Amino acid sequence: MQPKRRWKGLSANSSESSAPEFPSQDSFLQLYNIALQNLGRRSYSIHELRTKLLLATGDRSVVSAVIEKLKASGYLDDRKAAESLVRSRQQWQRQGRMRIAMELARRGVDQALVRSVLNELVPESEETNNLNQAIDRQLKARPAPNDAKSVARLYNHLRRKGFSGETIRQELIRRFSVPDDD
Repeated sequence: MQPKRRWKGLSANSSESSAPEFPSQDSFLQLYNIALQNLGRRSYSIHELRTKLLLATGDRSVVSAVIEKLKASGYLDDRKAAESLVRSRQQWQRQGRMRIAMELARRGVDQALVRSVLNELVPESEETNNLNQAIDRQLKARPAPNDAKSVARLYNHLRRKGFSGETIRQELIRRFSVPDDD
């Protein structure tokens, strides 16, 4: 629903001169509301929201003003967005550190911040624990691998989940006595 039009001051035909109007005030409010609606659904990185708002309007100055206001009010923060994504991917999808790091990079989060958040929330010492949970979850749907093809299928699945190849290899050897080809 469109908001009601507000009085915009004196018309251009008026002989009185007033303070300069900001023609982008209505577009600022509309864009700000769009941004708040998006942030109400999920957390966005600054880059993601900027891209989304630029699609809604081509005015970079209004988008920058909206982004600055959201950052100043605490609604938009790359660190909070990164932490939210890491927790979600760890808890529900059991993804590995590499996959999460790639997703955060795709969303435009700074690499130093990505490393910091991952080291804080998913220490490398927990990678094996998360891998075991992912393997257990996969084995609920399928029987334990009994030949090289099914082990390779499980390995590839775990690689796509973002776990390191060496960690997967060590865990598969430990669990299923897979012969080491090296």
